[in-house]
Amino acid sequence: MLGAIAGDMIGAPYERISTKSKDFNAVVSEFTDDTVLTVAVADWILNDTDCAATIKAFARKYYKLPYGGSRPPSSTF
Repeated sequence: MLGAIAGDMIGAPYERISTKSKDFNAVVSEFTDDTVLTVAVADWILNDTDCAATIKAFARKYYKLPYGGSRPPSSTF
């Protein structure tokens, strides 16, 4: 879990950049939409809740993230 989150946060600045460089900044200060959804899936599994409801709740809480698009998710969740 921590490895997935760390990898996502460290790799986020390079997500849309094609590079083979191994020089990167391992100190990050922001999480991404992927980080939020990873935690949401873990919460769903660990607490045996409804998958869709759990993911929607996390997306609503962190609504300013793009979730795969250029805009925050709509309020019609």
